[in-house]
Amino acid sequence: LKKFPYASLELKNVTILSAKDFNREHFSESYPDTLLFLQELYLSVNLRSLMDNRLDVTKAYAQNGMVNILVDKNGKENYKILSKRVKEKTVKKSKKELFFMLNHIQLKEVELRFVNKYKNTTLNIFAPIYNLKGQFYKNDYKATTSGKILLNYYEQGEFRINPLKPAKIVMNM
Repeated sequence: LKKFPYASLELKNVTILSAKDFNREHFSESYPDTLLFLQELYLSVNLRSLMDNRLDVTKAYAQNGMVNILVDKNGKENYKILSKRVKEKTVKKSKKELFFMLNHIQLKEVELRFVNKYKNTTLNIFAPIYNLKGQFYKNDYKATTSGKILLNYYEQGEFRINPLKPAKIVMNM
């Protein structure tokens, strides 16, 4: 550990699978088994915070990946991956809560696909480079953003935006 109390974790080919009770058959084009895939994920963690029952991730850097947010025709989401039973067991076992803190997220070459079959809505955006800074662990937070997000297409019912070139999106939160 060269920069104590900070430690860096490097993870390769990180995959989070979609929820089990979500209907994958409604999606032929969208990799319905996968909620998240990142070729590279780097986390900078403050080890000293663990003594105070906190996990301070000062920076998360994700490169070359996709986030696949899907809702089937019945309204079931692929991102509800923890069952009620698992949540209840976790709460009962832990006498002290572990607080998760995150201050900076950087995305590089990450695609976001949102397909909602229940509401007939599709969105595809791509982040060549994008930064979010804020106190994401709070219920009410402000964030600053910088970088590029490109809109590849948006569709809701008969309404379609499909630019010839990806459209740039500017966001302030």
